[in-house]
Order: sequence, then structure tokens, then C-alpha cells
Amino acid sequence: MNHIIERKEVQSLASIFAEMTDRRKPKGVRYQFQTLLILLSLSKLCFQDSSAEIADWVLHRSELLKEKLNLNWKRMPSQSTWQRLLGQNIDSSEFDRRVDNYFQSLSQEERLLYNIDGKVVCGTTSKETDEQLYLLALQEAEWNLVVEQIELEAGENEISGGKRLLEQAELGNKIISGDAIFAQQELSKKVIEKGGEYLWKLRANQGTIYKLAVEHFQKRADKYLGSARSLEKGHGRIDERQIWTSFRIAGRLEFPFVEQVFRITRKSEVIKTGKKSSQTIYGITSLSVEEFGAQELLALTRKHWAIENGLHYRRDVTFKEDSIRQTDKNGGRVQAILNNLTIGIWRKLGWQNIAKARRYFNARIDEALNLILKPLSFLL
Repeated sequence: MNHIIERKEVQSLASIFAEMTDRRKPKGVRYQFQTLLILLSLSKLCFQDSSAEIADWVLHRSELLKEKLNLNWKRMPSQSTWQRLLGQNIDSSEFDRRVDNYFQSLSQEERLLYNIDGKVVCGTTSKETDEQLYLLALQEAEWNLVVEQIELEAGENEISGGKRLLEQAELGNKIISGDAIFAQQELSKKVIEKGGEYLWKLRANQGTIYKLAVEHFQKRADKYLGSARSLEKGHGRIDERQIWTSFRIAGRLEFPFVEQVFRITRKSEVIKTGKKSSQTIYGITSLSVEEFGAQELLALTRKHWAIENGLHYRRDVTFKEDSIRQTDKNGGRVQAILNNLTIGIWRKLGWQNIAKARRYFNARIDEALNLILKPLSFLL
């Protein structure tokens, strides 16, 4: 059954959980569904990831949790209860939509950069098909909030999945950034039709458009070329980035709504070893030069890496997403949604170190519970 979710202001996470569809059979139900979801989210906030960790964490804090949530349970849920909840009882598609709506209600109306990117959840492999779970997400770069996410269907690639993702997303006044695979005419038209702008990288197999961009910047015959440079030192290396932009070539490209073409060269040196490396990329954007010059485009392209460093790395390392084995794609997707939800909350509250935030609130359960029971907007 498809559940149609109307977009509305969400007052709290608890209100999301209260509206979730309970897929359990009524006979033999022992625990309230909303309460299980509250405890599941709470344990995630407090550094528990696998069903065994969640079961132990809830059990060892049973008296405190019963008091705070006014529970009269004779015993706390077992590990198998949590496994069934994650794998079977939560509708992952509905959960994804409700979490997306929750974060969109917290997002501001100003122009924001959304990164589009896919991720294979290595720990989740279907026992029926042996296929791994593949999720495609739109992430708000500033706060690492996943505002939309879908699961790629069997035989579907990132391009066709991207069409579905963009179709259901609210793109008004948003800049959609992605790797070269998304630099497709149909996807670009969809972004513009829905009130957004695009910023795509290019690659060599994209034919004429890539060739023209390379030739244009190699000749440097355009006296109107814009340029900007940044220099950073951190993580044991020095990174220098330089961008060149051009609007004059846009009219020669057979691509919808393109306004500028750019080239970025990144030079990196490892401080300890002196090892040097260099990378050059090309890209196109519908953003006009009047609004986004070279300096602004350079800043936007750097933010694109946030989905790798701010989201995928945290899910893989801090939340052990790829090491938690799942044989049910629904369970793997629910885990990924919970990880997105937790990261989004901490980033919205200003935490940079997510692992540190989870340790902090593990010692302050009352404060963590408030993040679920009360509107997050009141706590910002």
C-alpha cells in the first residue's frame, strides 16, 4: 500500500512516530509502536547502533526510561524484538518521507546548496537477490541534512533514480550539485522547471560539451575569463584550488539553460612527505555570472564534498553502517534513515564532531529525550 504523506509542519519527532504505520499484526502486540520508535531513536542519539546494542542499552536503563515515558512494561524489548522492528515492522519508504518532511520543515527559505549522491550500504545484502542496498540522497550541504532519499530499484541506475528523486523534492530556490553522471539534459530541465538551479561536473565521455570546455580554457583567448583562488592548510596537507569561469562559451553548448562553464585545478601537498598531486575538473552551471562569479562558484564546488566527508564518512565510521550485517533491505534502509536523522539533529544543533555529541548525550538522557519529545525548532 502506498501512503500519501502531506507536507506540513512537524512539531516533534514524537509526532512523526505517532503517525507512522504499524505493520505488526495486532495479535500478541506487547509494546506501543510509538514508544518503540522513541526508544529506537533515543538509543541512536546515545551511541547505540546494532539491535544487540540497542536492546542492552534500553534494558540497563529500564527504570529511568519507564519513569520518563510513563511505561508499565513488565520487561523491556528483547534483541529479537528490535530486529523485527528494524527489518519488518517499520515501513522504510514511509519513514524516509516523514523524516524528509521533518528536515524540510527546519530548512530555511533562503538559497541553499543540495548535493545529490548515491551510497551503497555494504552491510545490507538481500538474501533473495544478493543485491546490496543502494540509496540516493539529496543533502543540504550547510547542515548535512538529508532532505530527500530513495532506494534504487532493481535494474535502476543513478540517472533514472535521480529523476524520481528530483520529481518528489522541493527545489524552489535551491542549487542542485552533483557529479558528472547527473549532467543530463532531462535532469537539468527538471531542476529548472521546479524552480532550482544546477551545478554539474563534466567528464570526458560526455563528448562535445566536454571537448569545447577543455579547448576554451586551454586557449585562454577569452579576455572575460573570471578567476579565483583559495589556499588551505589542514589534515596534514596544503590544498590550493584555482577556478576559471566563462560565460561566453555557454551559447555554443547544446545544453538547456547553461549560463557558465568552469575549470578547477586542485594542487595538494602532503606536509610530512612533500608528496604532491594535482587534479583538474570541468563543469557547467545554470547560475548567472551576475549572481555567482568565480569566487562564489569555487565556494559552491567545495561544499559538494560535504556529502562525502559530512554524511557518508560519518555513517560508515561513527555509525558502523557498513559493518552492521543485514539480510533485509528494509532493515538496512531504516538504519540508514536513523543515521541520517541523528546526524541531521546534531548538525542542526551546531555539533561538528558527531561521535562526541553521541557520547555527551549518552550521559544526559533527559536532554536527548527532549530532542525527540519537544519541537527541535524551539531548542535551536
